[in-house]
Amino acid sequence: MKSRTILISENCLNFLSTIKDSPETYLGEASLNALRHFITGYSAREELLYGDLAAGINLCKFQSYIESLHNFSEESKNCFTLIEKIAKCDKEAFHLFFKLLDDFLANQKGAIQ
Repeated sequence: MKSRTILISENCLNFLSTIKDSPETYLGEASLNALRHFITGYSAREELLYGDLAAGINLCKFQSYIESLHNFSEESKNCFTLIEKIAKCDKEAFHLFFKLLDDFLANQKGAIQ
């Protein structure tokens, strides 16, 4: 099965800020694993509704950012796996995801394709 590139659309990104502030309401708890499933599902639903997304944050580029920031040399499946390796627990990983994403957006010109 071919792995697909996930883009976080501007709509999803806006909703993620709501989730960041109130994860219990939308995910049940502050959990990177739950957030991963949410983002994957949201992205898949947008593709079904609108076709291939032309604009968004490419999670492969976000992964490369994390790899370079933390000097990872091994191949990882995705950015979520990297964050899990850095964090001590799922809740910490949830908050680290948002910190890294905020840093990525602030440091990357053209993060939204």
